Amino acid sequence: MAEKKEYQIKVQGQLVSVTEEVYLTYYRMKRRELHLEEKDAKHGVFHYSALDTAEINGEDAIPDLTSPRVEDVVTDKLIAEKLHQCLAQLDKEVNLGGSIDIVHNPVTLVEIAVEKGATSILMPVSCRRQLFDLSDEMATKIDIQFYLDSRDALIKSIIE
Repeated sequence: MAEKKEYQIKVQGQLVSVTEEVYLTYYRMKRRELHLEEKDAKHGVFHYSALDTAEINGEDAIPDLTSPRVEDVVTDKLIAEKLHQCLAQLDKEVNLGGSIDIVHNPVTLVEIAVEKGATSILMPVSCRRQLFDLSDEMATKIDIQFYLDSRDALIKSIIE
């Protein structure tokens, strides 16, 4: 009678008895892994893991130039939070100049801005109808942005 063969694999440096099925599967996987490594070596494939040291993961040693730097992300987040805090505190009756006053002659105001070299101006939307009297020449020289309230004015002034 034939003796039953004992199958063993090494796990963490110790031999462990296993079934024939586990033994064959394990060594198929090992052989497959070796085959892929041989194929990579033949084709000159370089793995980031080749750069691994005790202190550094090899993949981490290569900078990702397409991703933003962590410092920039944190700075942007802090600035955005501060802006939202300021916007929340901004009273609806206060704009960048300190108070909301009715613009009595927006056409004259725009003409003066163009003479001073302005290329855009931020005006309350309530001036829109009065600006129909602005000459075509002046209208082509300036970009008029309208705002609804002081919060809208602040956002548009920051974006521009």
